[in-house]
Amino acid sequence: EEVSIAELARRVSSHFEAGPEVKIAEEPRSGTKPARYVPSIERAKRELGLRCRVDLDESIRRTISFYKKQG
Repeated sequence: EEVSIAELARRVSSHFEAGPEVKIAEEPRSGTKPARYVPSIERAKRELGLRCRVDLDESIRRTISFYKKQG
């Protein structure tokens, strides 16, 4: 799933009870092409038979839960 770093920060923040405010330091200028690379997982799917079983939001929830249990 392709998401910007800003969107990822907002989505992670939304999973906390207190919902910490996320301030984005600088939004990309409109009309400019973002300087980022989104890797393709097609080869891993094709050659290794791998597949995504957990979506991004569930991955975020599980990661937060793991770290909360760690103290």
